[in-house]
Amino acid sequence: NSDTTSVASTGFEKLTDGTAKFTAELTKIDEATVIEDIDYYAIYPESNRINSDNVDIKVFKFKTPTEQTPTATSFDGNADFMIAKPVVDQTEQLSELSMSFKRLVSIGKMTLINLDTESAIESVDLTFTLAEGAVAGYSKVNLTTSQYISCYQRHNTLKLSYNEPISKDAPIYFVSLPVCISAGDSFEIVVKTTDGCIFTRTVKLEEEQEIKLTEGNMTGFKVNMSTADKQVPSKDVFKLLTDVTRLNAGDKIIIA
Repeated sequence: NSDTTSVASTGFEKLTDGTAKFTAELTKIDEATVIEDIDYYAIYPESNRINSDNVDIKVFKFKTPTEQTPTATSFDGNADFMIAKPVVDQTEQLSELSMSFKRLVSIGKMTLINLDTESAIESVDLTFTLAEGAVAGYSKVNLTTSQYISCYQRHNTLKLSYNEPISKDAPIYFVSLPVCISAGDSFEIVVKTTDGCIFTRTVKLEEEQEIKLTEGNMTGFKVNMSTADKQVPSKDVFKLLTDVTRLNAGDKIIIA
């Protein structure tokens, strides 16, 4: 009736037809209780809901994390956010129900070309300068209509780290809030490779250029890194100090 219960799923089974099964332990309603109306809502992943002050299903708060761990072939599923079409007006407590989900965030697929290295990539940092919108942060959605409302705490940086380094030719996947990067906007790319080199390039969009990161879709684009600033790791030489007379002005000492 007027009570609200929230619970995280405890089981998951991926099926062969593109569907999945989740299980959740809901409180059983006493059989003597007259049920007027039960509504079911679902989000995925549960980890991206805001834990505090988040009980209004018409203004439900969720987050898009700035730190993500993609792979060479996919975005970070823990940065995703999907919402199910609600199952409403039930007059009994269901033991099984079928739900269909839609993605409220966007997937970016960036390919770097002419990156001056033969080493693998171990991290990519993206910083966006936008006239409007944001790529991450805290947002609101109406669970009853499955409609995105707005972002109320904006972040414009994404830190992409890899558990296993990826090829310099592999796509860079990231999860973003829906946003249009248009003329006058820019974004900085900082790529760190396994040999310690750091490549930095700022891309500024000119007239009639835009990158649309739209809700529920994957957007692919390429960035030419031939003009990127390349920072090579220092080749300082360290020697064991056994005699202080060997010290010269400007020398540095490490005490371990």
